[in-house]
Amino acid sequence: MEASLDKDWLLGESRWWPASEGRPPLVRDGEIEPLEPWISTDAGSGGRGWMRQRLQPAGSKILLPTSWSLFFLISTAFPLAFPNKTPIDDQNLAIVLFSIAWILTLAPILSMSDGLENRARKKFDVYPFAISPFLFGMVIFALHIIIDPRLGWISYLCFLFSWKLTVSNLAQSVKTSSGRWLLPIKVEDIPQEIFADGWMRKSKVFRNGPIASWSGELENYSADLVGISQGKHRFIAFVLRHRSGLVHDIFTSNFVNNHLFTEIISQPPLTISGDAWPSNYIINFEEE
Repeated sequence: MEASLDKDWLLGESRWWPASEGRPPLVRDGEIEPLEPWISTDAGSGGRGWMRQRLQPAGSKILLPTSWSLFFLISTAFPLAFPNKTPIDDQNLAIVLFSIAWILTLAPILSMSDGLENRARKKFDVYPFAISPFLFGMVIFALHIIIDPRLGWISYLCFLFSWKLTVSNLAQSVKTSSGRWLLPIKVEDIPQEIFADGWMRKSKVFRNGPIASWSGELENYSADLVGISQGKHRFIAFVLRHRSGLVHDIFTSNFVNNHLFTEIISQPPLTISGDAWPSNYIINFEEE
């Protein structure tokens, strides 16, 4: 069982793509292999080099609960439009439905956080949450209590607009494949001068966490080298993080053809080729 999980660790689990049969292929649509001077390999070849690790696609995990959130957001209006027709207080029911709607909208993407700092976010950035129309709606909601109850419908429209923008931001964030690039290393390699130009060291020793970060500007993104432990093996992960918090695979057509990322992918982040890949992660497709 453990050996099977090791092999799924790189290519991803087949249940993530229910429309496909069997084990995920070495290369999926939109994925691109790094060019020289990168040394890369795949789960069918092994040896030395950087290897793609696919992460669970965020789309189904995020967008399915979000579709239900619209139902609860629309339902929020009914206790207010038809007062005294519900088994509990109208205001309390509306608050409950409203809260459920926004929990279903934002909780899934928040739950996918790996706990590391998102450097792609600027101060006070709460993307993908469209906070400006939401806050405006809160102000109008407060005024409807003081001035005129009819203003409540304007605040409701503001919340609907905020939800629409938030969902649009979520849909944009999940369009790109999730993945990172791994290199097996020895922990004693980390203190050495192994980082390519443009990378700033964050740690002098191996740790499960940030080791180095990219110093250049990447619009809506940040790039980091992160230490990862899997069993008795140690890896450096090349992680490209979107401002939404999702990790995107940098070697896809979205980035390879984008001039903003030309410099960061022009050379590997480390000057060493790393260790050979452990055999328990390598798959013999001919035997399957």
